[in-house]
Amino acid sequence: MTRVEDHRITDTVAGNVDLRVLVPESDGPLRVLFLLHGRGGSASDWDGAHPGLDAAMASGAIAPHLVVAVDGPWSDRGSWWVDSLHERGRPVRTAILDEVLPWVSSRFEVRNDREGRVVAGASMGGAGAVHWLLTRPDLFAAAVALSPAVHDPQPPIESNARLFGAFGRGSVLFDAERYTALHDRAALAGLRPGSPVRVAILVGDQEATLAEPEHDLVTEAARLYSRVRRSPGISAHVRVMSGAHDHEFWNAALLDGLALVN
Repeated sequence: MTRVEDHRITDTVAGNVDLRVLVPESDGPLRVLFLLHGRGGSASDWDGAHPGLDAAMASGAIAPHLVVAVDGPWSDRGSWWVDSLHERGRPVRTAILDEVLPWVSSRFEVRNDREGRVVAGASMGGAGAVHWLLTRPDLFAAAVALSPAVHDPQPPIESNARLFGAFGRGSVLFDAERYTALHDRAALAGLRPGSPVRVAILVGDQEATLAEPEHDLVTEAARLYSRVRRSPGISAHVRVMSGAHDHEFWNAALLDGLALVN
């Protein structure tokens, strides 16, 4: 029977890390699905996705996965899931991938190969999922980016990416050079085709528009797709679906995205 467990991993380089884990029944090692929430969210944001995931795994629509929703309190819950250089920031990506992921592998019966791992996220978490996939293809073979906030080449003035230190340095909350260094363009430039990856990008047709039209999330999703599909070693999909920038859309779109990359 599928169960939900809450865990805390203590004393990582980013401090304590809380996880909400969906553990399905399985006769063998599970694939691992990491879920990254959006700005201001929490691990419990994904609770609404559990019934759909459970049903899809039970029916065989997707393979059984250990589903690990990570709680991200850092940078006022606006960490963008990157290693911040701000004085109040934390090395979030390093903590989770170098310390939490091995803990998950030791605690549960899961696959330990890159083909056995997927990362997915919504909004800020969608950007984080792309970042993790492209910078650590040794750990992940696929990502599902839901309404990804991958603002290119710089985030708009009203973006939360500028406000909480995720892309800061020292006492400065936002450093344009740091943002460029952590952007998917930089990761794509260093990606080697020897470790092929798959990415699904899904966005809602009713996503709110921003003051700067070039940063409309539908437009940003299309531009991200254009960037990644031109890179050797990447299999990419993009879908514009009925939905808004909310959990109802993301819970449903997650299943479509997993079907595309698995």
